[in-house]
Amino acid sequence: MARKLGLEGKVVVSFLLTKQGEVKEIRIEESSSHKLLDENAVDTIKKCSSLFPVPPTDVKVRLPISYRLERAFKE
Repeated sequence: MARKLGLEGKVVVSFLLTKQGEVKEIRIEESSSHKLLDENAVDTIKKCSSLFPVPPTDVKVRLPISYRLERAFKE
């Protein structure tokens, strides 16, 4: 949907990665100004939570996520 609307932007998300490997306290630190991109960034963190390495102690993570469309031009 965001692609069809031509939305681009950067979202900065923060979350707590626990020593048990859980992702908690997901927050938007900096909005892209597009609700759809912001919500997608939070959903992406939730879906990828099992891929993060388990830290020895709880860690606060701040992650920038950029949404950029690459346009292909035909000549």
